[in-house]
Order: sequence, then C-alpha cells, then structure tokens
Amino acid sequence: MMHIRSQLIMSFVLIALIPLSMLTAVLTYFILQLQDQISNLYTGAVEITAKLTQGSDNLIHMRSITVKHILATTAEEKQKIEEQVQSDETGFLRTLLDYKKITDFPLQIPILQGRNLESMIPYENNLLADVHSDFREFLAEKDKTLSLSNEGRNEEAIAQWAGPASDRLDKLRSDYTKLVDLNIDLARIMYEESQSVTQRAFTMGLLTAAGSAGAAGAVAIFFSRKLTPPLEEVERNARKEIEKFIAEAKSVAKPPAAEHNDSAAATEKISTDLDIGPVILIQSTGYHHGSPDEAKSQSAMVLDDILEKSFQQEAGNKLVIMTRKGSNLYYKARKSKALIYVLSSSIQNPIETSEDGLLIISVNQTSLILEAIKRTLQENPSATIILDNATELVHRLGFEKVFPLIQNISDLASSFPQSRVVILINKHAHEVRIVEALASIVNIFVE
Repeated sequence: MMHIRSQLIMSFVLIALIPLSMLTAVLTYFILQLQDQISNLYTGAVEITAKLTQGSDNLIHMRSITVKHILATTAEEKQKIEEQVQSDETGFLRTLLDYKKITDFPLQIPILQGRNLESMIPYENNLLADVHSDFREFLAEKDKTLSLSNEGRNEEAIAQWAGPASDRLDKLRSDYTKLVDLNIDLARIMYEESQSVTQRAFTMGLLTAAGSAGAAGAVAIFFSRKLTPPLEEVERNARKEIEKFIAEAKSVAKPPAAEHNDSAAATEKISTDLDIGPVILIQSTGYHHGSPDEAKSQSAMVLDDILEKSFQQEAGNKLVIMTRKGSNLYYKARKSKALIYVLSSSIQNPIETSEDGLLIISVNQTSLILEAIKRTLQENPSATIILDNATELVHRLGFEKVFPLIQNISDLASSFPQSRVVILINKHAHEVRIVEALASIVNIFVE
C-alpha cells in the first residue's frame, strides 16, 4: 500500500511539473534576454567612454601644439602644425557628433528611474550644450592665437593663448570631463543592473521551481490520500496482522503441561546460572551450532543452551525467532515449532505475509518490530524471543534508530520477568562505544 502511494505521488508530481517547468524555463529565458540587452547597454556605455577619452586626448594635444605653432620660426613648420591642430579639431568634433545620449537607448530610462537617477538625463543634456558652446568659444580664441602667430606677433599670440584661449580651453575640458564621468557612472549602473537581473533570474528560477515542486507535491499528496488509506490505517492493519499471526500460532501448538514445566525449569536454570534479568545481549558472529571455534566461548554455550532447550521443550509460541530469511537461525527454527517473524529490507509495505504463511516485517518499521515483541509477551509472558541480529539493524538503520528500539524492548521485557529476550550482536563489527551503549541498557552482555 505504501508502495502504491509512493508511485501515485511521484506520478502526480511528474505530471504537474511538466507545464510548471516549461513556464519556469520560458520566464527564465525572457529574463536572460533582458539581461543580455542590459549587458549590451553596458558595452555601449564603455565604448562611448572610450571615444570620449579620445576627445580628451585631442584637447590636450591641441594645447601643446598651439604653443609649438607660436614658437615655430618658419612658415612650413607653422603650416604642418596647423594641419595637426585641424586634425584634432575634426577628431573632437566627430566625437561630439557621434555621441549617443541616454535617451538614444530607451531601455536605460526605466533603469535610471528605478534607481531614482532620472536627473542624469537633463544633466547630460545641459553638459552637452555647455561642451558645444565651450568648444565654439575655444575655437574662436584659438584661431585668434594662430592668426597672431602667423603674423609674427608672437608676444600678442602668447598673451592671447595664455589668457582668453586657455580660459576657454580649461572651461571646455572641465565640462567635457564631467561628461566623461557621467558616462563612466552610466556604464557602472548598467553593469550593476545586468548582474542584478542575472541574480533575479536565478532567484526567480529557483523560487518558481521550488513553488512548482511544492504545488505539484501538495496536489499529489492530496489526491494520493483520496486514493490510498492513511498511514495510521496501514499501521492498524499491520498490528491486526501481528495479532492474527500470534493467535494462529497459539491455536496450532498446545503442548502438554509437563513440557511447559520442563521449559520453565530450563529457563529458571539459565536465570540462576547467569544471575540475569529478562534481556540478554549475546556476542555472536552468526548461529553455528556445533562450531568448534565458538564451542569454547561463554556466549556460544549460552546461546546453544537457550536454543536447544527451547527447541526441545517449546510450548505454543513460547519460542519466537525474529531473523532474516536465509539465516542459520531461520533454517534451524523452520525445523521446529518455533514462531518465526521474518525481518526483510526488500518488502514495499510495512508488513506482508509470505506464501508459506510467515509474517514478514520491514526492518525499517522499528515500531512494528517492537509491537510484535509486545504482543508476543502479552500472549505468553514466559516466552523466549531471539532478535537476530542487532548488527544488521545498526548497519542498515543507524545507531540512532536502533538504540531506542533496544531500549524500548528492555523496558517492555522488564514487565515480563519470566520472559527472555535474547539479542544477538557481533561486537567486532562496531565501534566499542556502540557495543557499550547497547550493553548498558540490557541486563547482561555475554561475550
């Protein structure tokens, strides 16, 4: 049932994500197109700034060669210098004529308005007007200087150049520098806006994708709940299956009272010999009856003693084995009348019934493992339950989940002092702290 619900949720999510993903892709595409346009504006502003810089070079060059014109002694030298001056004038004038204003790129206007910088537009217009006016006035003063120089009136030319002409040139360069600075600021603004749009596109894509996934998931969960029973109902059904399984096992085997007394005596003997409570943690690398390697260890002798007496003297569901299918204990228990719970990591549902009638519990459902032990002890307070094994559970589920399970089992078994809960663990497969932590919540650890 849980598998069906998962499949339904995934199906609804995938179906819902298709149009939403397409919408996200389209929105992101258009935003990136906008970012590309703004990047072009930034590139254009950089190019304009570069051209304006060339204009500044023309003004600087005119200042130096005009002085050379005054100092030149021959007409040929003066003529060559005038040609250079004319070239600088033409270059500077071309820079002004080719200049692109903010309003020539309409996309810049809302960007500036969004930053409360729309005042840059009239400021630019005023600067351009001042630069044109300054340039005309400078040309007039410069022409007077060159005329005086050509007439050989060098002292007057020097006075003209050092006075009115230089004043006009300084004013021109000052206003022109402001225009250059304005375009540098404009390039910076376009760069920042380009980066901002890129960031917004990325953020919007993430938010839209997350929102799409959330909406799709919500819709999927809503419909899946309509089509599948809630988790609480699944767990209730699982508990009923456990009760039914225990009841059927009890009805099948009804051994004589003498056998029950012998079993109780055997259990009492183990308790007396080891001076232990109901929960035993036993070191085991896997049940190997008769193995010469384990025959000498106390843990192997205790496990063999418990198993052999229980197998020989079991009564109803007095001996319960919880193990994976295929383990040595599983095959040993199948030959006896022991009650077997199969622990599986491959089933899709919390609990299932095998073809041969055994109850299979998912190892991920620790609450159902605990429930099976609880129901068993309530039905038979003197039962012997063997959990095989804690090592597999720790490695599959993690210590954080297994420790509470063992602790709950220990607390539960303490209410049934005639019972025995034997938990097998391979201490060599764990860090010492894990083994010691588990040993601290049982009655005894037999190594």
